[in-house]
Amino acid sequence: MKNIGKVVLLAAISFLMLVILTSALLPQKLNHSTTSGSQQRPNRFVKPANIQTSEHNGVKALFFDPTGPVPTNRIWSAATFTGTLPGLYLYPFAAKLENGRLKIDVPTVGVSEKVITNQIGGESIEIIADKKIESVFVHDYSDLTVTLRFVDDTGSDQYWARFIQGSAYVFLYPKQSNLSITSTSYMLSDKQEMLYFHRNTTNIGIYSSVTPSINKQTLDFKFNPINQEHLTLGFFASENVDAPETLIRKQWELVKNYSGNIITSVNASFTSNVLESITNYDFTFENLGQATGTIFGLLPHQQSSSRNFIYKLPTLKGIQQFIELKTQVSIRNKRIPIQSELLINKLSASDRQVLLSLLEQDLKETILIQPSVYFGGIVMLKLAKMLDIAQNIGALELSTRISDVLQAEFADWANWDEGETGKYFSYDKSVGSLIGYETSGFGGEVYNDHHFHYGYFILSAAILGKYNPDFVVKYKDFINALADDIATFDRKSAHFPYLRNFDLYNGHSWANGFADSADGNNQESSSEAINAWYGVNLWAKLTNNLELAKVSDYLYSTEVATARIYWLNWDNNKQIFPEAYSKNKASLVWGGKTEYNTWFSSQTSAIEGIQYLPFTAGSLYLFNPDILARDYNSYKVNLGNTSSALSDMNLLYYTMLKGSDLLQLEKIRSLKVDVSQSRAFMYQWLLFWNDVDKIKVIDKDSEPIYSITPKASKTKAIKASRR
Repeated sequence: MKNIGKVVLLAAISFLMLVILTSALLPQKLNHSTTSGSQQRPNRFVKPANIQTSEHNGVKALFFDPTGPVPTNRIWSAATFTGTLPGLYLYPFAAKLENGRLKIDVPTVGVSEKVITNQIGGESIEIIADKKIESVFVHDYSDLTVTLRFVDDTGSDQYWARFIQGSAYVFLYPKQSNLSITSTSYMLSDKQEMLYFHRNTTNIGIYSSVTPSINKQTLDFKFNPINQEHLTLGFFASENVDAPETLIRKQWELVKNYSGNIITSVNASFTSNVLESITNYDFTFENLGQATGTIFGLLPHQQSSSRNFIYKLPTLKGIQQFIELKTQVSIRNKRIPIQSELLINKLSASDRQVLLSLLEQDLKETILIQPSVYFGGIVMLKLAKMLDIAQNIGALELSTRISDVLQAEFADWANWDEGETGKYFSYDKSVGSLIGYETSGFGGEVYNDHHFHYGYFILSAAILGKYNPDFVVKYKDFINALADDIATFDRKSAHFPYLRNFDLYNGHSWANGFADSADGNNQESSSEAINAWYGVNLWAKLTNNLELAKVSDYLYSTEVATARIYWLNWDNNKQIFPEAYSKNKASLVWGGKTEYNTWFSSQTSAIEGIQYLPFTAGSLYLFNPDILARDYNSYKVNLGNTSSALSDMNLLYYTMLKGSDLLQLEKIRSLKVDVSQSRAFMYQWLLFWNDVDKIKVIDKDSEPIYSITPKASKTKAIKASRR
């Protein structure tokens, strides 16, 4: 394990929590650059300077003086941290640096039983400079754009390229006189000055202020002066491989109209109201042409509104539909409401006694020696859910015992003693990140999975804080720092990058800090990402941080919406999950592939269960009777094996459908459960779903709307409704 230094962030940051949902529409320069503009790769393991320790509400506090945060977990983070470009997936374009050449493609989808691929491979067009490209650096970025510098072995820029998520365009900026484009897989067409590469129904138009010479499959450009020239690649699709030339020319001309309108940044603002979550994309341009506007592609989760689509493309995430826009496009989706707790309408005396006995069993089985952030966090959430149950059934003595154990765990994690190697946090000043130790192979020290792991701490704190105001006072800054690491919404923060994990185009989070795979970035557990935003939301409400509550409400709602589409397959969309892919859902979604697999197990129970855990009141978004029935029919042969990994999570998932027919008290008492599992919570979950009398499902716009009403009293309805 690499240690950043024997310093610990205990309770460090009190930020001015003014939400900045919009910002100046200018790309940001990446920090850590020399005066000449060449990026220095961040040294992640620098001991922070200007360390001061002080007392803050009885807790030792570390304060720091960072020089500025660096974005992590972006689709382009490999360029930041490794100086390479192994796989960049923007939809429609993908790109990679290989053998000293930039390769650009609009990948085709391939399908097998457990894997769907959209990886950039050998079929591409290649950008060839005078000298071989050795390194890639980030020059500037915005929410949806990144400008990359392609540098030779002398440190000289050969060209820059601006990539935009969703855009039909890639913009190249030559920095030397000569630049060529060639391909062995796309065919070059040069009919009547109409230059484009084509493969099947995919076309990449070539638009430039310079007329190239043509040598078979190669276009050779000579730029002079280089700083006033541009080269644009523009994607357009044909209806079929035999599309008439008149249609191809019409589309080529349409794309040409905007090819000189160079996108310089795209910034996203967002908000939520009672009914909707709204995302606005604002474009800024350097207009070298005559038309105003651009062509932009929308993925399925962005297509809720009726629009005039001009062409479409099959992608890993389904059909991407393209529109013309001027300077802005708004995406409106139904908001997913957040349920703060599970309420049992009427609890019998016997059920209360069962919960008491299960809580005692839980306490005896709880393993507190969990030095890693992830396993420490999941045990803390187990204790917090136990505390919630003890409080709700009025078991005050038991509640005090659970609370004492949970507070001791927080104290251990929020304090560091000389020589301690685990159960503490440290601040990585060189990049702007909290690192929890031990990372235990999860890669937290390279910014992997922070939202997964820290979400457990934040949600546990929100539950404990409900019943212990002194805890909130004592540890508020510590928990705020964890929340800020994953959900900073102040674009001017000097401490943490803006929305570390969340991708404002794809509508979901990414887990890998460096994104240094040929398949791009990835996320495994959609449910743990949702749990992070759920925890941040409850903590924000508890501490009256209204702006953070709004931001986390948006993140929760949007991540739920995309999880249902791209992981859980609520739409049964054959464009996303084709027939040849034999599974109902995905467990690992990358930029360039979708897998039915996990990082930690090949067992079906683990592959499925990782999409459901942890179960809380924030998990009600999983309820859909039709999808549960579909999944049950394919999974039920596995339910008898209760010793497999995460089998208890699958039981809880299908309890929403089957209730006591599947899960009984005897099984709860004797079942092998995950270290994060509370038997008392399992029984509470069972009681909740047994209490449901009426489930009404209305299919509207392919979005289920549901309400849940307990048997005994319709006036005390527990609502988890989509409106």
